Amino acid sequence: CVYKNYDHAEKLYRAALTLDQTNTLVVENYRLFSDERYPGGVYESCGPPFSVVQRSNVVEERLDWAEWRKMIDPLCPRKGFEVFWFNRFTKMTRFTEPDWDHVWESRLKRSKWIDGKTTAQSEFYDERTKSSFFYNTYTQQYSSLPL
Repeated sequence: CVYKNYDHAEKLYRAALTLDQTNTLVVENYRLFSDERYPGGVYESCGPPFSVVQRSNVVEERLDWAEWRKMIDPLCPRKGFEVFWFNRFTKMTRFTEPDWDHVWESRLKRSKWIDGKTTAQSEFYDERTKSSFFYNTYTQQYSSLPL
């Protein structure tokens, strides 16, 4: 069953198109389905499907964003939804900016403490992103560069 499992439905459509790209019913249904995945659509999602990520370009990356990238879809059929966020590890997409407090807290939990016993600033190593970051216990701020 694919009831409200739109990522699975997309995989099935793409599999059907791989088998027969000339089937006009599947082609048209997939186009309609894809158009309705945007906010306000019948099959609304919090972000575009992975197939959109594959045709999109990175607009911006920052060390502080860790695994998140700002992307742009040059073929977006809906005005205002060309730009989206993509997590390169979880493959999650979203139209709204990630909750950075949650992102940093998750990084802190999964990371290994490296240095900082004698100061308010501690350095951590994030194995997932293969990068270090800093946390200041006084200001409760995170940064990819020493604070």
